[in-house]
Amino acid sequence: MPFPANFYPDASDEIKKLIMHYSRGGLGYFSAYLKPTNTFIGAGNLSYVNPEDEVSDIEVGFIISRSFWGQGFASEVGQALIKYGFKDLSLEKIIGETHSKNIASQKTLKKSGLSFVSGDVRFGGVTVNRYVITKDEWLQNSKSY
Repeated sequence: MPFPANFYPDASDEIKKLIMHYSRGGLGYFSAYLKPTNTFIGAGNLSYVNPEDEVSDIEVGFIISRSFWGQGFASEVGQALIKYGFKDLSLEKIIGETHSKNIASQKTLKKSGLSFVSGDVRFGGVTVNRYVITKDEWLQNSKSY
């Protein structure tokens, strides 16, 4: 689902945010490839919702090429990043946000282990649904810790 044209008003601001993610240790965007063929299928991210804020929430996200939709790859990327966030980065909470009309992404966040908490969050002029998982919830439900 495309975002409004004014969602990211200035690309240079977005680049600065990406640099902040990387400079604060372990966060950022990660490429996703099919193991058997080494085919690039998309990317996932663990990133600060507000990188300028020292106590910002950490968000999990995923962008999968349309030709690979519906095959479980987004959930797999989400689950791997959540495991990385809790196990390797010692995060205590991870959130996910998606457009209120993007049902596929909402299902993917749920399959990744997050639970719906709010449907009235405003982000970049768009209403989004917020999902969350805590480290304790992940530890209780994780099969492969």
